[in-house]
Amino acid sequence: MRSIKNALDKRFDPMPYDYVGVYYIRHLAEWYGPFIKLYYQYIARYCMIRPAKLKKGSKILDVGCGIGMLVYCFNKLGYEAKGIDVNANAIACSLDPWNCICVEQSSKLPFPDKYFDLVVSREVLEHILPSQIDECIDEWERVGNGLFIHIIAVSDRGKRVINDPAHCNVQSEDWWVEKFRDHGYNVIKRPSKLYYYLYGNSGYLMVTKDRLL
Repeated sequence: MRSIKNALDKRFDPMPYDYVGVYYIRHLAEWYGPFIKLYYQYIARYCMIRPAKLKKGSKILDVGCGIGMLVYCFNKLGYEAKGIDVNANAIACSLDPWNCICVEQSSKLPFPDKYFDLVVSREVLEHILPSQIDECIDEWERVGNGLFIHIIAVSDRGKRVINDPAHCNVQSEDWWVEKFRDHGYNVIKRPSKLYYYLYGNSGYLMVTKDRLL
């Protein structure tokens, strides 16, 4: 993995909400950094790859990849993963810089139709304005192949999610279920019994289209 120290030393523009520096890079450099890495490895293997029944070599897209933790884990496990993020600071500090790219909008992606076998996101959808969600889902569907796993910070988790200044679209789990159903998807709530999150397991959705798992 790319050196955490190198990522810390890399200069990036000041941000009013230091999402990259505080919540990712600096935490990885603390004594508990190895546990964060293990958590992402666990999420990649048991909460995304396994329930999606992916074969080695399958293509995965991580929407809102941040510094690329999941992308790095997927690739180490034998899959072909790419990540996109609108945050240039995050991409500049990426732990997998060859596979993470910055885009202007997550509703316009530089990939061919049906390119990815699985599209995932972790704690991303709540950062996308409600007016842009439908366009984003349509674009992810275009580059995907009908199989999505999203871990979303939902209002069911309480004040911690609702009061987060970076969250501009906090909705209930049921709201997200209906949103994806409006786009013609079947939704399976919490498909992996192995999923665990400190602040609550609500908001783990597997979304499939024309596919039975």
